Amino acid sequence: MNAKEISAVNCYLMGLAPSGRRSMRSQLTQVAQLLGKESIDEIEWYKLEYQQLIFIRSKLQETDKSVNTINTTMAAIRGVVRTAFKMELVTAEHLARICQLESVRGTAKKGGIALSLEESRKLVRKAAETEGPKGIRDTALLMLMITTGLRRSEVVALNHDSFDFERLRVSVRGEGGKLRYHDISGVTLKRLKQWAAERGDIEPLSPFFTKVLKKGVSDKRITVNSVYRLVKKQGESIGIKGLRPHDLRRTYISLLLEQGSDLSLVSKAAGHANVMTTTRYDKRHVNAQTEAMRTLTDNLGRGLRL
Repeated sequence: MNAKEISAVNCYLMGLAPSGRRSMRSQLTQVAQLLGKESIDEIEWYKLEYQQLIFIRSKLQETDKSVNTINTTMAAIRGVVRTAFKMELVTAEHLARICQLESVRGTAKKGGIALSLEESRKLVRKAAETEGPKGIRDTALLMLMITTGLRRSEVVALNHDSFDFERLRVSVRGEGGKLRYHDISGVTLKRLKQWAAERGDIEPLSPFFTKVLKKGVSDKRITVNSVYRLVKKQGESIGIKGLRPHDLRRTYISLLLEQGSDLSLVSKAAGHANVMTTTRYDKRHVNAQTEAMRTLTDNLGRGLRL
C-alpha cells in the first residue's frame, strides 16, 4: 500500500498518539459491529449522513455506554470526516452538517479503579512473591507505575538511558512528544536498580523492561498487552477484578491528591495539558472525603458554643 491508498479512517488513526489510537480504533470497531460489519475498513465513514450518526448514537445509548464513551466515539467519527475533508473526499457543507451533531448530555460516570495505599502495597507484595527475574521485573514495573503515574505505552517505551539513578529521575516522552521527569527514589529506586542488574551491561538505547523467558531475561521489549495482562493478573491475585494499567495512573493521581498535594502540581506531574482532565482521575476514597468533612465540622465547632 502506498501513501495515496491510505483510507480516511486509517489516516485519522495514524495522526493520533499510540494510546489514543488504540482507544479510538476500539470505539470505531464497536460501531462497525453495531452496523453489522467485522472491521472499521468495511465502512466508508466519511460518507455517513447526519441521520445515520443519530442512529449510531441512539444504538450506543441502548447498550448503556457511559456519556463519556458515547461522546468520545462520536468525536472519533467526526475526526474521520474532518480528515476526509482535508483529503478532499467530502465537501465543507457535509463536514459542517456532521459537526452539528449534539453531544449526549448527562452526568458522566467516573469509570475505573483507584487503589488505596494499602491495596497498592498488597499488589506490590504479591508480585514480589514470584522468585527470580520475573518477580523483580514485575515489582519494579508496578512500583514505577504507581509512584509516577506513567501510561503503559510510556512504560514499554522506556530505554536504559531513560533512567538517571544518580539524579533519581526517569525521563518520559509523553503524548505530543512532550518530555517530563519523574522522581524515582526509595523502594522504587531499589527495585529498579535490581532489575537493571538483572538486565546486565546493556546499551543506553536498549529497552529497559523486557520479557522474561524460561531460559532467562530476553532482550525483547515488553509489550503494552503484556503490561495489561500483568496488571490484570496481579489485581486478581489480591481480589481486585478488572484492574487495568490505567487504574494505576488513577491510583497515582488519587493518592497524591489524598495526601494534600496541590491540584495544579499533580496535573503537571501527570502530564495533563488541562487541570480539568486531572479532576476526572480523582477517585479519592470515601474515607478521605469523610475525614475532610469531619475536619470541617470540627473547625466550625471550635468557634461555636451551642
